Amino acid sequence: MPFAIHLKHDTAHRTWKVLSVVTFQPECLVQDIDAYKAMFAQEHQMNRDQVAARVVEISRDQIGARKPEFIRIVHEVASHANQNRSAVATA
Repeated sequence: MPFAIHLKHDTAHRTWKVLSVVTFQPECLVQDIDAYKAMFAQEHQMNRDQVAARVVEISRDQIGARKPEFIRIVHEVASHANQNRSAVATA
């Protein structure tokens, strides 16, 4: 099964965006997830600390689709802003 990356900015309508990157092994996407977050934030003039990301398994029909559908989430990283918000709430 193929794997893809979805990104979401905390303030950009909080919707997941599908990157055009698709691989057959999720490890390389998981390894480079911070780089994809940084590139996305820079291209869209956003604060990269407010970008969340996830690596998802998709069906072959979903390759090239812009709608963020998936079979399962393989790896997910919350934005740094959300990570800090939850850490402050528990303190």
